[in-house]
Amino acid sequence: MTIGAAAVAIGVLAGSHWVDHEHRGSAAAAAGFGQAMQVFNHATDASASTAAAGQPAAAGSMQSAIASLEAKLAKGGGSPGDWELLAKAFDFIGRPADAALARAHQLPSLNATAGTTISGEIDLAASIAGKAKPGEPMFVFAQSVDSPGPPVAVFRTTVGTWPLHFTLNDSESMIPGRNLSNAGRVKIEARISASGQPLASAGDLEGASAVIAPRQAQHPLKIVIDRIVP
Repeated sequence: MTIGAAAVAIGVLAGSHWVDHEHRGSAAAAAGFGQAMQVFNHATDASASTAAAGQPAAAGSMQSAIASLEAKLAKGGGSPGDWELLAKAFDFIGRPADAALARAHQLPSLNATAGTTISGEIDLAASIAGKAKPGEPMFVFAQSVDSPGPPVAVFRTTVGTWPLHFTLNDSESMIPGRNLSNAGRVKIEARISASGQPLASAGDLEGASAVIAPRQAQHPLKIVIDRIVP
């Protein structure tokens, strides 16, 4: 499997997992995940017999795709974008230390082309202030209003002193080409996740901005976390 194939597989798998959970039951989500599995199985030279049997091989999981890309990059080669995608994949599954190590391999010029940037601060409504614990994972993401699917940017942090500050840019996209610079209108959402996963679950705390145009967004953007996911 080439580095590029593994990178594409991770991007597609991550996006498919997000779509599948955020839009559970949709035909598009099922089709997207099926395509992701085909991409990964082809890239890893999965045997035709296993595919024909319909067995969900471990290589079809995002974790296996991440491990495969990590192994290839460790042997040398790979672009800064490959290392950044690996880092983002680690962020996505809650492995910040590994994400930091992956970013250490990047060239300094990677973030110089961050493109469109949205920065702001997040506060917690007094009505739910006692429900957020310091150190809990929090995800900030830009969701396209015009193009349903995975977020165009995702940032992972932890609960600390309020207000919390964030910056989103093109380096934080989940899938190459699906980023803030190419998005027409977006909504910025913040979610405190007790499970540590970016996908919403009961008991999570969240809030969102109004719909904005990324290039015309006022800085700093203000977001208030004011509701509990039922």
